[in-house]
Amino acid sequence: MVLIGLPKFRNEKIITNQNTQDIVKLILLTEKKNRNTAKKISKLFKGDNNFETCKKIFDYLKRNFKYEKESEEQQTTKSLERFIFDKKGDCKHFAIFVISILNALNIPCFFRLISQNYYSKLPKHIYAVALINGNEIIIDAVTDNFNCEPAYKYKFDVEPLK
Repeated sequence: MVLIGLPKFRNEKIITNQNTQDIVKLILLTEKKNRNTAKKISKLFKGDNNFETCKKIFDYLKRNFKYEKESEEQQTTKSLERFIFDKKGDCKHFAIFVISILNALNIPCFFRLISQNYYSKLPKHIYAVALINGNEIIIDAVTDNFNCEPAYKYKFDVEPLK
């Protein structure tokens, strides 16, 4: 990815004792800050159609990045430069990357936060959803398969900032 510079090597720690709203707020702000970088690299992911583009993004993440879960006390976001440099991140970092690229390519998309716990609506996982011809395309490179949604009990969809 020679099209972008080196990262500033700074993690954006959300806040101590953060709640879901704090995490979502910083995810949205980080995605918005990444838009210039995303425009520089988005053409590398362009497929013959939007579905192929989504698949290329998923495949790139699966081949090149390692999933590392962050502790609940150390939730961070990363710039695209930092994520690409580190070659690792948690579901937030993956989702921010995907939404940033989709936005740069004008593909409608949103973040989906889910809880897999029947007794708690508190989301513990996030991924990107693209909308293509009225269909939801799941881009969650933390999972094994493209366009395969993890099971959940509760979901919350969040639109990127304008």
